[in-house]
Amino acid sequence: MEHTAASLAGSWTPTSILAVLTMAFPLLGFIIVGLCGKIAKEWGPKLATATIFLSLITSIVVLGLVIANGPAPTVSFVWLQSGNLILDFGFRVDQLCAMMLCVVTLVSFLVHLFSQDYMHGDPGIARFYAELQLFTTAMLGVVTASNLLQLFAFWELVGLCSYLLIGFWFHKRSAYQAAKKAFFVTKVGDVGLFTGIIMCFILSNPHTLSLEALPSALASLAPALLIIIPLLIFMGAVGKSAQFPLHVWLPNAMEGPTPVSALIHAATMVAAGIYLVARCMGLFTLDPSGIALKVVTYVGSFTAIFAATIATVQDDIKKVLAYSTISQLGYMVMALGFGKYGYTAALFHLMTHAMFKGLLFLGSGSVIHATHTQNMHEMGGLFKKMPITAWTFILGSLALAGLFPFAGFWSKDAILAGAEVTHSTIPLVLGLITAFLTPYYMTRCVWLTFFGKPRKENHAHEASWKTTLPLIILAGFSVVIGFVGAPFLGELFQRFIFFHEFEHEAINWALIFGSTGLVFAGIFLGLAIYAWGWFKKETLIRIFKPVYVFFKNKWFIDEAWTFIAVKPLFFLSEFSYWFDRTVIDGAVNGTAWLSIIAGNIIYWFDAGIVDGLVNLAGYLTVKMSELVKWFDENVVDGAVNGVAAVTGFVGSKLRKVQTGYLPNYATIMFASIALVLILVAWFAVLN
Repeated sequence: MEHTAASLAGSWTPTSILAVLTMAFPLLGFIIVGLCGKIAKEWGPKLATATIFLSLITSIVVLGLVIANGPAPTVSFVWLQSGNLILDFGFRVDQLCAMMLCVVTLVSFLVHLFSQDYMHGDPGIARFYAELQLFTTAMLGVVTASNLLQLFAFWELVGLCSYLLIGFWFHKRSAYQAAKKAFFVTKVGDVGLFTGIIMCFILSNPHTLSLEALPSALASLAPALLIIIPLLIFMGAVGKSAQFPLHVWLPNAMEGPTPVSALIHAATMVAAGIYLVARCMGLFTLDPSGIALKVVTYVGSFTAIFAATIATVQDDIKKVLAYSTISQLGYMVMALGFGKYGYTAALFHLMTHAMFKGLLFLGSGSVIHATHTQNMHEMGGLFKKMPITAWTFILGSLALAGLFPFAGFWSKDAILAGAEVTHSTIPLVLGLITAFLTPYYMTRCVWLTFFGKPRKENHAHEASWKTTLPLIILAGFSVVIGFVGAPFLGELFQRFIFFHEFEHEAINWALIFGSTGLVFAGIFLGLAIYAWGWFKKETLIRIFKPVYVFFKNKWFIDEAWTFIAVKPLFFLSEFSYWFDRTVIDGAVNGTAWLSIIAGNIIYWFDAGIVDGLVNLAGYLTVKMSELVKWFDENVVDGAVNGVAAVTGFVGSKLRKVQTGYLPNYATIMFASIALVLILVAWFAVLN
């Protein structure tokens, strides 16, 4: 983002300072508990819970200040700088941020408190609380970020923490596989989000990633780009908020400790995707064709009914709640697709859903902790043994079902009203069908868990106040918090959080009564099958077997992913492995083999030919030297010595002639002359 130095200063206010402290407390807790490790087993959970409680207090004060004084000015400081390019790290505290701070810290505090009993005795409890602290910090970082790059950094930290917590019991194969699945599936969406962020920066004029400045900086782009950029950003939300077709990671995330499931499903990871789309709504509304928002609407509405149908046939209590979360997130995404007519309803439902879904997951954790099973068919008869858990779970289920006057009623009907106002017929129909299926599968869940005869012997009992108090608090919110959006109380929520400006919508009583009738119908059907036995489950399964098998196998989406993505990727990886081992390594190994062969040849040539020639030359030289020596000693020296010997011999013989007497010499002389004359005469005769 291009800024001048002055624009980065900002003005710190009590609101922005408290917002930063809200994020700083759990970060400090993470550092202390994380560094102390095993020695923090006893006091670590208490310290972590205390830091989150402080964050909850500061977030409530922030909410009060924003209600009283309005949004705080965005404050920031230089993060990275290169020439004229300055990337800032800032905090934007407005109505949406203040609401999210309260939701995240409230649910996180109750999860921290609940976990003290639930995780007691676990050898990794200190690590668990350190990761919870970092998880909360990351989500608070997402909601306070003033620009997309900063938001993305905390967004990725949220994903990392979810990976660590889902795979907390990493000694279980299913746990670490679920963690990897969550990490990689959400990364598909994150690639789209990061691409969208890069496009925002490159195409904005002036270059910026500020969430406030981006809509005006991108307003002059070509219509096609104004469709592509929001859809790329939406890809990130599809991954994090488990929308079809990237929903497949969320049901498997149940492998983590149940309090983690409560935090993921209620206030952190899945809520991040909804928050992202809401925060970037200004970019979605730039699209003059409305295609981007239509895509959002239809993805959300299909996800809502798709996940609800799967929830109706699940036997694992956490899987029922997991698919319920996917369905309710679909409601929120659908509402965001209505633009300004669904913006407030989506965030209203995000808030109410955090309360009752956090309650339901913690309630299921209490049940699982007591019965040591997640299969509802192995439960039953727990109402008398665990009355607090049972009553609070029932209240949460009624809120999720959307029954008047519970929290879900107000937010769910606000979403359906948005569909009706925008004349979105298909999403409205899908939403109404979902409104029928939701109370049905929750009635089934409640009855199988708490009523009837115990189907497996257990010694279930209510846990300590640390377990039940969070349930009671969340149950209270599940009952009353919806009233902040009630028309007869002045639509307080709608006046507090809206897109551009508050618009009052007339109440559609027909829609309200119709959706409420569907809620009662769903409850009635659930009771008729599981409580009263009017319809035998086995008979219904036999009659609707194809549908049952289809839903039971989750629409075969996992198999489709396996066929479309997993198997091709496995094939590609196996081919790459083969290519690497056979071709690349073969080339390398072949080169090495050829080098060895060449070396051996060179060695043989050197040792056999070159060294042989050298040795032969040396041998011949030695022999020649010996011959020369022999010739020198025997021929040359022999000739010399022979001449000397002959000379000596002749001399020794001639010495006898040399008598020293003159007559002897005269006789020899005359004899010699006579011999010469005879020879001359003979030669003359011959001629």
